[in-house]
Amino acid sequence: MKTLNDQSIEFPFIAPHLGNMDTEQNAAKSPAKAAHVNMMTDCIIANMPADGLRSILRGLLGENTSNTAGLTKLAAKYLANTKPSSIPELFSTSGGSPRPTSDLQRIQSRYRCLMGCGFGFESVELLTSVIQQIHNLEWDERTAEGEEFLDILATIDGDIVQSITAVQKLLLTSSGMRPMNTEDSKTIATLREVLHACRRIAVARGQDFPCDRGLCCLEKLIEGTGSEIQPLQRNEIRRTNGFRSSKSALESFQLGPAEVPRMFMGLWQFSSPAWGTASRSKIDRHFRKHVDSGLIAYDMADHYGDAEVTFGQFRSGQEDSEKIYCATKWAVFEPIQVTKEVVDANVSERLTAINSTSVELLQFHWQDYNDHQYVEAARLIEMHPNVQSLGLCNFDSDHMCEILESGVKAVSNQVQFSLIDLRPTFRMAESCRKHNVKLLTYGSLCGGFLADKWVGKLAPNLFDENMTPSHRKYFEMINIWGGWILFQELLNILAKIGSKHNVSVSSAAIRWVLDHDYVGAVIIGARMGISEHIDENLKAFSFALDVEDKGAIQSVLNRSRAKDVFEAMGDCGAEYRQIRRKAQRSNAQTESGSIAESLNQPPTATHLRGEMERQTPPNATPSGILDTSPPQTSQSWVSEGLQQVGILSREAQFGKFSLENILSVPDVLRPHPPPRSPTPSADSFNDPITCNMLSFPVALGLFDSFMRCLNPYICQLDPKLHTFDYVRQRSSFLLTAILSASSKAFHPALHPTLRSHTENLLGRVFTRGAKSTEIVQAILIFTYWKEPAEIRTWLLVGYAIRMCIELGWHELKPVTQKPRNSTDELSIREARNIERTWLVLFVYDRSLSLQLDKPWMIDQNNLISKASEWYQEEYAVTSGDLLLSAFVCLRLISAEFLELSSSTKSDSQKFRSEILSKLLNTELNAWEKDWLPKFEDEMVPPPQRFLVNFYGLHLRLLLNSYTLQQSLKAAKTGSAVSKSALWQCSSSAIGMLENISKVIGPLKQLYFVQDSVHVMTAYASIFLIKLLLSLPKNLRSDLETQSLQAILLSSDTFSEQCATQMTGCAMQARFLKNLVGKYHRLKSHASNQVRDHGVHSHQPDIPTSLESLHNRMDTDVGTSYQVPRPVQSYQDTGELTDTTSINGSTPDFSTDLLHDKEIWDGLLTDAGFWMSEGNLLSDNSLPR
Repeated sequence: MKTLNDQSIEFPFIAPHLGNMDTEQNAAKSPAKAAHVNMMTDCIIANMPADGLRSILRGLLGENTSNTAGLTKLAAKYLANTKPSSIPELFSTSGGSPRPTSDLQRIQSRYRCLMGCGFGFESVELLTSVIQQIHNLEWDERTAEGEEFLDILATIDGDIVQSITAVQKLLLTSSGMRPMNTEDSKTIATLREVLHACRRIAVARGQDFPCDRGLCCLEKLIEGTGSEIQPLQRNEIRRTNGFRSSKSALESFQLGPAEVPRMFMGLWQFSSPAWGTASRSKIDRHFRKHVDSGLIAYDMADHYGDAEVTFGQFRSGQEDSEKIYCATKWAVFEPIQVTKEVVDANVSERLTAINSTSVELLQFHWQDYNDHQYVEAARLIEMHPNVQSLGLCNFDSDHMCEILESGVKAVSNQVQFSLIDLRPTFRMAESCRKHNVKLLTYGSLCGGFLADKWVGKLAPNLFDENMTPSHRKYFEMINIWGGWILFQELLNILAKIGSKHNVSVSSAAIRWVLDHDYVGAVIIGARMGISEHIDENLKAFSFALDVEDKGAIQSVLNRSRAKDVFEAMGDCGAEYRQIRRKAQRSNAQTESGSIAESLNQPPTATHLRGEMERQTPPNATPSGILDTSPPQTSQSWVSEGLQQVGILSREAQFGKFSLENILSVPDVLRPHPPPRSPTPSADSFNDPITCNMLSFPVALGLFDSFMRCLNPYICQLDPKLHTFDYVRQRSSFLLTAILSASSKAFHPALHPTLRSHTENLLGRVFTRGAKSTEIVQAILIFTYWKEPAEIRTWLLVGYAIRMCIELGWHELKPVTQKPRNSTDELSIREARNIERTWLVLFVYDRSLSLQLDKPWMIDQNNLISKASEWYQEEYAVTSGDLLLSAFVCLRLISAEFLELSSSTKSDSQKFRSEILSKLLNTELNAWEKDWLPKFEDEMVPPPQRFLVNFYGLHLRLLLNSYTLQQSLKAAKTGSAVSKSALWQCSSSAIGMLENISKVIGPLKQLYFVQDSVHVMTAYASIFLIKLLLSLPKNLRSDLETQSLQAILLSSDTFSEQCATQMTGCAMQARFLKNLVGKYHRLKSHASNQVRDHGVHSHQPDIPTSLESLHNRMDTDVGTSYQVPRPVQSYQDTGELTDTTSINGSTPDFSTDLLHDKEIWDGLLTDAGFWMSEGNLLSDNSLPR
């Protein structure tokens, strides 16, 4: 049975009863809506999956907490309008043992929403109806069905606890709990009566009462509110006399008068059923198991559901109760008047809840620092005779020191601290050492993410049924800290350390926290009755991290945003109070900097831009933006020549090529007024964060993941220039394109929304005719990681090129010839940003031309000719610009030889083709000798070493295929097949596939490669298959084994790294595997034909279908998995082979198998390649 396990419930305001809400009456009083939801937004809401809506809603609330009240108000209205007229049957007994019906989940969802909206009494009424249906149900606890049904009842028991907590919050006032009124009392009395009736039936049957936790909380509520309901007369439970220290078998420390182990068990699981629920008997058994293992210290709170009550009842029933340590909390979230009486009442409430005469450690949380009563409250707690020690909870360094320096003695402060949240290392550490305070740390396992099961895994769906509120909280923390990929690097380091010491990732993470001298203990969340990791946790005490271990961990932490998190989020506990160390910043974007500006890095673009803006004239045009202001027209008819470009209006040459401008007479008599500066915030309406598509922390994490993991593959952006703030300020289109590409890999639930927004912005750019460096970059990024059916790459890249030509980039001078107008870093980086984008476009343009056999658009100019020196210039991007320079040089080689190859199609020029092949391979050898050693430097990321080898092999294969084609065609007349061309092609294709399986595959980064890698992989594989079909048996035998093995290993490598069946890796894996399978079947079919008809049987001449085959593959390379043609366009027929001998050998494939169009269409389509579109097919499109 699935139940809705939502995050822990908060109560932002005290709401009226739903029963008092008259919808029609209230509707009349409600103000009219200020705006409507437009059609496109409504389309998103109507079609977004539920988990996507939850993620978006969570992002909205995280971005602006003021939305919480509005959400709660609208949710309350919805609940009022959808109140069921009756409760359906929630349990079925048709199969013997009772089972829940589908209506139970719906009802559970409803009363949990009621709790969340503050309707505690209404949730109690609905729960009462549910429990009434349990009265007469019978089940056998000894059967699997009975055990499963008890687990379902345990969730209902947890819901009762939660509803009682909701009621307590409604009754809580600044002076304590108010009495219930008559209506409230009746609601509570009815629930109590129903629960006791159920209990009597369970006792009569000799069964455990499944709602014991809920009933106990209910009785505590009745006792504490002074209501008209008479408390139940029950046997007095023995109260413990507190903790007595004894020598711990575990690593321990001194906390006030007590010696306690350095590992506490946290009981926040009890605050919500979202962590799972269990029966009281299971919970008690788990408690006992922990105590017997030496884990005797427990952390709880007044707001952790029935944690105190459950713990107190367990401890009171143990003979060794004095060995069990209790640390609970008094959390003051709402304004109160601090008096001795109020403190006494709250301490007394804690003692009653834990069934003890004293509390070992009472930890104090105070929400509002502006109310300085927290010092007096802390003093009264410390002086209380029934409190052994005062601890603090989520106090920052300044306010902790304020309390301690006022003379109050606190022994601990409970804060969040882990490898992901390093804030305590900045200021808190020194404050603790100064005042001899120990930290009790929570979140040290990052909500369970610091565990072996997450090593090598993709980012999770946060609203999967196995995800808890802790997962959702700490996943956002991971994104802020450095992103999922850097987190995976950390996990891999911890896994290696764990393997070295025979411990788990979790144990290594715990040990790292414990090794800080100001840490007293870590608090590990315990899901009592649900799961336990006792042995694994205890192993944290079994080893020590050595210098090598700590160095390896630190190498990852040095690349995180630890300082940025401290600057942006604030000191310890600030996240709960929504304060910052510096002044409050709007969207983390002000003059003082942002989270993306690391304090230990060189000045970032944001700082540099501030300096530049102070030195730039008001009307200066930002770098990379087309200056559409009119030129100096007074000279336009005087100094120009007689050509059309010089005579017509110059405005038409500055990005305003319109009939109006062409037919206008230049105004030579008066100057134009100065242009109005663009409104800086005009683009902010398209910002995906402002549009509430995702939260700021998630956007920041996706951006960082893109720059860290995806940008190295495309060499597009300068990490020092393109900070999050810089990109967000410059272009919402570029920011959205980056986040969309990143979300496809790291947050798939967000990808459809971001991809759609990118499409919308692309359309707006096109219709407005806008031009800028950022727009070009956004278009390119949009094409790198496409949807499987995308076919617009050729058109979009062409549009981007024309945009750049209008910006004047085709006239860019090489680095050695152009003067620098400015020497400041920002100006230089922005100038190189333009140059880099133009060089990327050149490589892209020539690649598309090579693959599609279409003309290129960008001519070679001085900048491109001198690109081999460009990566050495000042402020070059290490390794990224190196790779780009290498690719430009590689494309220059391919362009030169394609021009020469165009004249070698005739048979009479076979000799010239062979000479050209030798020259080609000599040039490629020189390129490899010159460039490949540069990529052996350890500063070059492994993906870029892979790319330079992979692309080099691809070009060698592609260009040598011309010579091989000529050789195979000539072999029909008895000439020998060129062994050199055969070797160059086959070894290059196999080398490409081995780079996939042996180089990039083990790095677990194949998932991030751009689509062109998939294109080239598919091409190499198809080339090998077709080559095997073209060769005689004596040449094919050895090559066949190597080729098929390389293809299958690549298929396995792709398969290991695919997340879903619609990813490029999954589709590529299926395609390669199916291709080999089809080859074997085709080979078997050919052998049967030879055996049945004889090798000398005549086959009629069949026009070649290879031209058709390649032409049909030559659709837009913009599709995700386009296969480029291996040779030039074929104009003659009969290439490759027929039934005549090749070099004296008879092939075992008949002519029609190789040339027949239908056979090849069927082979590739069945393998997963749709020839007419050049796409890899999704799994559900394949023939069955």
